[in-house]
Amino acid sequence: MSKVDVSVVCSAQLNMSVISFENRVIELCSRAVNAEDDEEVRQLAQELRQILHERIEQLRSRLAFTSIPERSRLIDPRRS
Repeated sequence: MSKVDVSVVCSAQLNMSVISFENRVIELCSRAVNAEDDEEVRQLAQELRQILHERIEQLRSRLAFTSIPERSRLIDPRRS
């Protein structure tokens, strides 16, 4: 698989990940608003917190991975 092919596949996976993440957040929030009791709200809030934490970690990893070359160019502009 070429670099272009890998990039297209990764981009498609990322788009699906964002869509499913957004749908999951919307679903959990909707369920929490319509929850019958406090225990159900607590469980949904815990689940929402977990998926938000996972997403934050994914974004941090992506930022760290993509920022490394940028940092080296900031330190030494001749490294392009």
